[in-house]
Amino acid sequence: MTRTSVLIDCPPPTRSNSRSCKTRSSFTWVSAGSFREDLYYRLNGLVVKLPPLRERSDLPALIERLLGQFSGPPALQLAQDVALLFARYDWPGNLRQLASVLRTAAAMADDSRIIGREHLSDDFLEDCERAALTRRLPAAEGAPGQAAGTVPPATIKEAEVETIRRALEAAGGNVSAASKMLEISRNTIYRKLRRQTA
Repeated sequence: MTRTSVLIDCPPPTRSNSRSCKTRSSFTWVSAGSFREDLYYRLNGLVVKLPPLRERSDLPALIERLLGQFSGPPALQLAQDVALLFARYDWPGNLRQLASVLRTAAAMADDSRIIGREHLSDDFLEDCERAALTRRLPAAEGAPGQAAGTVPPATIKEAEVETIRRALEAAGGNVSAASKMLEISRNTIYRKLRRQTA
């Protein structure tokens, strides 16, 4: 004879399913002794590694899907220069940052069906300009492309100004050509040079 006990006013037993997201391997925690090995093997199941947004090849599809969520039909589209800007940006905040930028741009677009630079936040555009400048920082001393005997800049601000000066020199003093070469606005060039001389 088998007996089963049923507790009154208690929910029926359920199976649990655990999912976690982390940025580094749990086994490093086990190796360091900060996570129990038996618990690691009990919880460890399928490991899915997602690449960062900057390494994904489906960025245009993600943008299209997110814009479809943030706007009604017909869906918003990116202007060609904005699509190029998005493709070159590193997206340190990954998908959440992309969604936030697109949500803001969709709200700013109002009646326009094309998102241009004027719909992007100033903070994001400044981040893009800063990232474009840091990608073009001068090489370390003795590295190819640097004049012999020159001292590398001590700070990022100095490196930015040095990069701007080199671009201006290469463009023959033409600020518009230098801004296109560096993929930053003319105002940014003027502002950074003004801060350096002040």
